[in-house]
Amino acid sequence: FHMVEATYRVREAKKQLYNENGRHPDNEEVAEAAGLSMKRLTAVMLTPKAPRSLDQKIGINQNLKPS
Repeated sequence: FHMVEATYRVREAKKQLYNENGRHPDNEEVAEAAGLSMKRLTAVMLTPKAPRSLDQKIGINQNLKPS
């Protein structure tokens, strides 16, 4: 699978499992529901999310800028 597709499958599997079971699923459940190996699931979970602007403020009070 392409990483974007795998990320989508993981997100959808988590939502579906949460709705079915009323709790957050563990990684094994997510991997099985998404049709991924645990190794692939780990890679998907470690992949950075959408890029952020270098001008975007960060921190609890949103008053810091990346250097």
